[in-house]
Amino acid sequence: PLLEVFDFPERFTSVGERHVTTTATQSLYMINGDWMFDRARKFAERLSASFPGGDDSRVRAAYRIALGRDATLAEIERAVNFIYERRDARPKEGGDDTGLVDLCH
Repeated sequence: PLLEVFDFPERFTSVGERHVTTTATQSLYMINGDWMFDRARKFAERLSASFPGGDDSRVRAAYRIALGRDATLAEIERAVNFIYERRDARPKEGGDDTGLVDLCH
């Protein structure tokens, strides 16, 4: 399914130049698709396992890993508040920390 969204060429014909398309479906799939959500869940699991401290240490690590820079104090505060809000709004699913998963997503 992933490659079909991005105009995967037919394997039995030769194509000198591929058609270039950009559709809303591609963007929505990358945001809401299972593949992206699974990546977010794995990233959250990695943060939880590697940084057993509080949410602020996980947020700092997430910024360093994902963005290659340190988070500002304001970003840490907003991210930790977001995690708390999401935990309250959505119960744990299968042991996942839903707040951290949503931040990673």
